[in-house]
Amino acid sequence: MLVQNELKKLGLNLKSIKLGEVTLSSEPTTQELFKLEKALLALGFEIIDDKRNRTVERIKNIIIDLIHHQYNGVKTNLPMY
Repeated sequence: MLVQNELKKLGLNLKSIKLGEVTLSSEPTTQELFKLEKALLALGFEIIDDKRNRTVERIKNIIIDLIHHQYNGVKTNLPMY
């Protein structure tokens, strides 16, 4: 919700949002990225823009989701990018 509100404040069109991942309708400008990063840091979030860190974040989000929903005995393949 917080991230979605910040995107709206900055006039960035949101295509989709889920835990740890945001997809915008169009590529933001350098200035928009700077403003977004500053706003997100103030909220305790950060923009992850390299492949390795994105993979780590995806794995952490899958684990959080599994723990939160207590999927007992469910096998999950973690992507290797």
